[in-house]
Amino acid sequence: AVFSESLLSVFYHEVVHAVSIQKKSKTWKNISKVFGDILTPAPFIYTPLFVIEGVTVSLESREGEGRLNDSFATQIIRQAKIEGKFPTWQQASQARDIYPIGATPYLFGGAFSAYLQNAYGMDSYGEFWGELGKFHFFGSLESIVAKVYGKKLKELWSEFKDSVSLPESHSIIDPKKSNEIKSLQTKKALYQFLTQSQKGFAWFDASSNEIWYESFETGNRKKLFTTSDGQQALSLSLDGNYLVSSFVEAYPYGNNKTVVYNLAKKKKLQTFNSLRDASLVQLADGKKYLAGVKTEGQLASIEVWAFLEKKDRAESIKSFPLNSIPFSLQALDDGRLAYILKAKESWSLVFWNPLDGGEETVQVLSGREPLKYLNPVFFDDNLIGLSFSYAEKDSLPKMGFFDFASKSIFLQSQNFSGGLHYPLMKDSAVVFVSKFFDHDSLFVSPFETIFKDARFIKADTMADDADARLAEVLAEGLEIESMEAIASIESIDDEVIAETISFDAYKTKKYNPIAYMTKGIFLPTASLEASEEKNAKGELDYSFSFGFMYLTGDPADTWQILIQPSYDFKNEKIYLQTEIATTAFPLPLSLEGLSVFGLDGSVKNDYSLSSAIEIPLGNSAYSFNFSTTLFLSHGRKNVESAFSNFLHNGNIFSFSSIRNANLNPFALKGFELGASLWFFDPEDPMLFIDTNYAYNFFASYYLPQVLPLQNAIGFTYNLPTVFEASLFTSQNVYEEERALWSASAKTILFAYDLQKALSNIYIQRFVFEAEYACMQGVDFIDYKNPLDNFLHIERSLFKDSIAISAHFTSSVIFGMLVTQLKIDLGTSFRYHIRDRKPGWSLLLRFNI
Repeated sequence: AVFSESLLSVFYHEVVHAVSIQKKSKTWKNISKVFGDILTPAPFIYTPLFVIEGVTVSLESREGEGRLNDSFATQIIRQAKIEGKFPTWQQASQARDIYPIGATPYLFGGAFSAYLQNAYGMDSYGEFWGELGKFHFFGSLESIVAKVYGKKLKELWSEFKDSVSLPESHSIIDPKKSNEIKSLQTKKALYQFLTQSQKGFAWFDASSNEIWYESFETGNRKKLFTTSDGQQALSLSLDGNYLVSSFVEAYPYGNNKTVVYNLAKKKKLQTFNSLRDASLVQLADGKKYLAGVKTEGQLASIEVWAFLEKKDRAESIKSFPLNSIPFSLQALDDGRLAYILKAKESWSLVFWNPLDGGEETVQVLSGREPLKYLNPVFFDDNLIGLSFSYAEKDSLPKMGFFDFASKSIFLQSQNFSGGLHYPLMKDSAVVFVSKFFDHDSLFVSPFETIFKDARFIKADTMADDADARLAEVLAEGLEIESMEAIASIESIDDEVIAETISFDAYKTKKYNPIAYMTKGIFLPTASLEASEEKNAKGELDYSFSFGFMYLTGDPADTWQILIQPSYDFKNEKIYLQTEIATTAFPLPLSLEGLSVFGLDGSVKNDYSLSSAIEIPLGNSAYSFNFSTTLFLSHGRKNVESAFSNFLHNGNIFSFSSIRNANLNPFALKGFELGASLWFFDPEDPMLFIDTNYAYNFFASYYLPQVLPLQNAIGFTYNLPTVFEASLFTSQNVYEEERALWSASAKTILFAYDLQKALSNIYIQRFVFEAEYACMQGVDFIDYKNPLDNFLHIERSLFKDSIAISAHFTSSVIFGMLVTQLKIDLGTSFRYHIRDRKPGWSLLLRFNI
């Protein structure tokens, strides 16, 4: 976005959160003095996410910076209006759970808040937040809006929609309907990081995490790799022999990495740490190098490393001052590097020679228009320029072209629905991505169509034959404007020395999370529990307890602690529940436990210490997952009995490649293989096996579709199916019984995304599914001799069933947190085949 001070903008955003969320009446302030700041009505009762994020995004953008002043960011708002898919305020609350999800509350919420501020004044907007900080009996967001603004929220949202400015509708070209533009896509996807060489072009599909390549000569298209979730950039070497992949390692690592592949063999050649936006370049000395951006804190630099040589330091480093950040590095065939430079609020194209330090800077338009997606332009297999996208205020993203011979810039002037993202130009064709509201599309167009009525920015030093050269490449009859008024070129012979930054003023004490943990909150608790079973006296067994809960943690979420003591008046027992979670160690740890102390001297302590980690296997879809739990049981029956201690341990190992296959929420693909291993205390009287260990194996396979059909957006009818199987386990449909093995197959027969709201009830979708499940029961599992279990199988213990179920998935729009809770409500019919026994049941599930 257009921030001049990136770190300060983030700080400002979060400060606005702190102030707005804590807006509360005197009554709530007094309550908070006792129970803590967490008790605030706005986020818990009234404000869904589009209000929470709306105030921050609108205020960060109020002085000309921020996301609302970045036409790349706000394209989604204009695009929704162009397509007639403008979301309702309920959908912007993040109740909508299909693409686009993450950006909707921020951008639509921010633009709506800005509309309220501009149309009705800051006084009314401040009053609105003041009312959000009060308790309204049977009140809601809608009633508060009506009280302050005298209008329904739906009406204000409609006004906001009408206020969104668009180019003249007749001037917006729809590439889907143009006879001159051809679609290159085979499915609706999320196309990113288009890059090209003399031989072909590549792209990344974010909906499936796949890298694809298409040859210019043959038109053959092939998948190269499946990646993890952290892909950042792609770059092809100019000769087309190498692919450069820049990505962020998955959690818990989070480091920038770049890998260079031999494209023909798909073989990894070299890995470079801490680099992003990298490109393979051949410098004037004839050697190949890898150039990439390195960031340390708030400072950035370009490092140039020798390729296929083991060196412990970069050959060349170009450092940048604070708030100057290079992006989108692109190698040139004359030994230089081109890149986009964002210096505070200014954007420019820069050409740098790593060997002699020579540099040229080209400013496009006023310099405040964001630039993205730098790529080489080829004509007759010669590199003649660079293509990029630019975005003027209140416009859709467009394509630009910089010609090397004339040092002139061509700027597309027409507005295309979806914008032009990642444009590639070769000979007479332009390949580009259009970002529509709920998907991306890949197109190819004649350059005449793109550059019709384009602006031609001409340098004073242009060569005499430049017009003739450009006539071969670009459309004729272009409008010429003065380069002096719109762009400038500055040559710098000496290496630019970055300004020295002193960090003495920013020195702080070492972070100590314990210092914050004394500032927790107290909440009163009460509990009434009853059991259907009666006690030894034949009385109904129940408990009635009072207590309090103490919650604390630190700002970095390194520690979260819950302590909850209570007293059971009925059974005269003291309870102490404890939960501690921390990420302060190499592995995340979680301690949970319950201690019960009776007045008769009885003691019972049940505690578990667990840890889980997912280890990504490079930049791939594969990961290794491990979790372990240590269970401790300690106690005695009364004051006269001795203490007993029992220790158990459970471990789960799995290897997984499960990922999304496309934009459909049910389209998953991949597999998981795993095993669990348990160790028990042989002295435990509750142990019902003849070994102190047990194990089981499990597997699952996700098939994104059975039928060779592509689902329309919002529908599922190609039968996505998941198969599951396990050995030596009781985890199956018949959970109350021990099983030698079990298996199941579940298929989505049909699903339809409604994505509609009935006031505060939001319905995401209707799902109709079928399942077949079977299991082989067993009286006893022999873990010492596992093969013997298959010698005496009792056919009478085999069970199988088929089931069909139908349910609606919905949410209640109530504050920020409850809105994200999904409720599946429906019915299920299961027919037990062997027993010939049918049964209906209510289906009720809660998901976050």
